[in-house]
Amino acid sequence: KEPGPGTGVWDRSKIGVKFYPRGAEIRRRLQAALLDTTDFEIPAGDPAYVVRNEFTFAHDSKIVHYLPHMHLRGVSALYEAEYPDGTRETLLRVPRYDFYWQHTYQYIEPKAVPAGTVVRFTTVYDNSAGNPRNPDPAATVHWGERSDDEMSVGKVWFISDAEGGPVAEDDSSRIVH
Repeated sequence: KEPGPGTGVWDRSKIGVKFYPRGAEIRRRLQAALLDTTDFEIPAGDPAYVVRNEFTFAHDSKIVHYLPHMHLRGVSALYEAEYPDGTRETLLRVPRYDFYWQHTYQYIEPKAVPAGTVVRFTTVYDNSAGNPRNPDPAATVHWGERSDDEMSVGKVWFISDAEGGPVAEDDSSRIVH
């Protein structure tokens, strides 16, 4: 839209910056696992289309926070963990996702997970006429940057217990449909 009267928005963004002394050894880094799926097709009229993605931790780590992101047809998001011993846990459930009210969900104390833990990210979309936010229930929807397209992005920020180096390999995230 064109800027002008009525187009302003309030922003409560915050940023924190810590400067280390020259030569300081940084032993831990905040990393992000991007569970981003781009190869989906939501059929016209589908009231419950599901997209899944997963990430496996290469090292013992501590999860700091999550950010699920979808557009207007997104209705719910779920992060689940499967630990190396086979036990499962719901990490975050967003049962009524709202594109206009996006949150970062942060732990008070980071959540420890052992190496080999798989985090599964599931998003659900309503592309039916029953979804009042759906711009076009007759359209088949693909990934795209516009709000009338869709996204399935799950971010997990964490700190690895491994010293130095990358926390996870580039190919440690894989798409599961």
